[in-house]
Amino acid sequence: MNKTPGIVIIALMASALIAGCGVQNSSGAGASTPSASASLYPPAPPINPGSGASPSSTPSSANTSPSHTSAASDASSPPQASSSPSQSSTEAAVSLIRAWMQSGASGQGPGMPIGDGQNISAVEQQWGSGTSTSGSGAGVYITYPTHSIAFGVNQGNQIVDVRSFQSALHQITRSTLFSVLGQPPATRYADNTTIYVYPDGADYQVLWVFSGGPGQTGNTVDHVDVTWPQGTVNLMAQTVSNPSITVTTAPKSQGSYFTFSIDNPPAGYQLAELEWIPASGTSDTAVNTLPQAIYNANHGTTGELFMAVNGAYRFQYTSAMSGQTGSVRLIYQNTAGNTVIGTSSSITLN
Repeated sequence: MNKTPGIVIIALMASALIAGCGVQNSSGAGASTPSASASLYPPAPPINPGSGASPSSTPSSANTSPSHTSAASDASSPPQASSSPSQSSTEAAVSLIRAWMQSGASGQGPGMPIGDGQNISAVEQQWGSGTSTSGSGAGVYITYPTHSIAFGVNQGNQIVDVRSFQSALHQITRSTLFSVLGQPPATRYADNTTIYVYPDGADYQVLWVFSGGPGQTGNTVDHVDVTWPQGTVNLMAQTVSNPSITVTTAPKSQGSYFTFSIDNPPAGYQLAELEWIPASGTSDTAVNTLPQAIYNANHGTTGELFMAVNGAYRFQYTSAMSGQTGSVRLIYQNTAGNTVIGTSSSITLN
């Protein structure tokens, strides 16, 4: 699914969306000037995805390993069988995490034929009418209690959030989540919840929501959301301009990178994701959260990734991508759940 701001309809959900998709970043990084002191490209390996994840800790999203592809890639390698009840429970949790990341790459939950980007009428045709709950602003959730599922819709009746409260999710602990997916690319807090954000490709985010705010985060998952940020762009009510992107160093055949600056960052919004979107195909799509881009700048790594330091931005790519044409896309979000998107002009990698 390749949706762009120009075809996205209108408004999104506000505080109802935040309850599972809040956008206050625990790193405290600003929208356009992340703080990092290292050079843009020091070589160093990423953090071990399984390290430092204890059930009683709340990790900082500023110190996280880079993620260059959809987290659905973790959905391979089924767990080994075990006769121990505790091991069996862990294996079930691992399988469920992988299933959500795999289906989230398509904007859906596991086993759901309907997901983000579709009209809520497609759900009503199969499940009938749900219970409508209005939040502040334009947000509406349509809840189906018998399925333990809620669909968040925008003013165009497009689904922008698939939320599950199914009891099976409660067996997923933070330590298991981090051992499977690595440290969270971003952490947000809203309405006395802690939200661990894992971008799932360029179009979707999987939000693992735990009860409790900073320092009081619960140990097991409360609910899970698959969100579509582009569907929450409110073109009709947007009061800020879209950010613009200026390439400051052209792509180089030697070094395989280019640098860019961000102009007119929207006031009241935080930079959530930096994305490389190929003009055709999705195999070389690269997605980093801002904390990941800051981490990359401090530690460096190889592959397709973004780096950010002191308001300067860089996209590093592999020689195999030479000749590819695409664009940089920026996802900004605010605490009300609204999204503003900026897209660069076409860039050809040398």
